[in-house]
Amino acid sequence: MAKRVDVLEHTMDDNTTDELVNQSESEALRESRRIDEAVESKMRISEKQDVDLLPLNELLDERYRIEAIIGEGGFGIVYRAYDTQEDDYVAVKTLRRSLSDYESAEQRFRREVALTLKLKSPHTIRIYDFGTSRNGILYFVMELLEGVTLENVINAKYRLNFVQITTLVLQVIDSLEEAHQIHAIHRDLKPSNIFIGDFDLTTPELNGQFDCKVLDFGIAKIENDVEGFTTKLTNNGHCLLDGRSIEAICPSIINSSRLISDLY
Repeated sequence: MAKRVDVLEHTMDDNTTDELVNQSESEALRESRRIDEAVESKMRISEKQDVDLLPLNELLDERYRIEAIIGEGGFGIVYRAYDTQEDDYVAVKTLRRSLSDYESAEQRFRREVALTLKLKSPHTIRIYDFGTSRNGILYFVMELLEGVTLENVINAKYRLNFVQITTLVLQVIDSLEEAHQIHAIHRDLKPSNIFIGDFDLTTPELNGQFDCKVLDFGIAKIENDVEGFTTKLTNNGHCLLDGRSIEAICPSIINSSRLISDLY
């Protein structure tokens, strides 16, 4: 009996050790990923103009510690940051100061913040805070999302099932419906601006229903005069859309922006 007890205890110790090892490996992988992102960010920073960048490890507004660049586009840069007050990770989006038409871009950036703050749908990206850094860079703080964009899903040739497609469409419509109630037209609703949370392309069998978020109201247009918004920031003949955006837009938006164009 003593020998059987010894064997049982030994087996339990082995199982506990395995669990601790797996947990330790998982934490090590997460930490390794953060280190890799930080190294990659430093390499990117060396190739960019300092005027556009937030220094890594800077404590923005005495609250948000900038950790790594996780995305960038023609108008801005997105960082992963740690919120020291809420003990959680967030995303920080900034506006490039080196833009040739900075004044117009600044107005659009501020309007994106004001508009998104008015939207409360659970399927619209949430903004928590906004301000200006010590070196004069405009920024806003938003939720840090885990998952993939619809563009990632399409590029991976992953086939959504009927329930998933229905869920995605209804959730995107929920976001747009609220925006349209204040006469705001997104104008850039493309696969890369639809985010699917907690979705893993490597384990499709685990993906059931999911939560979608509509991103980036940066070039949204207000159809009618609404308190607090300027109705027109884009000059006639000017286009703020990239190639992927042009593929997704409603043809009629070229001549006039209407609410119906978001549903195209």
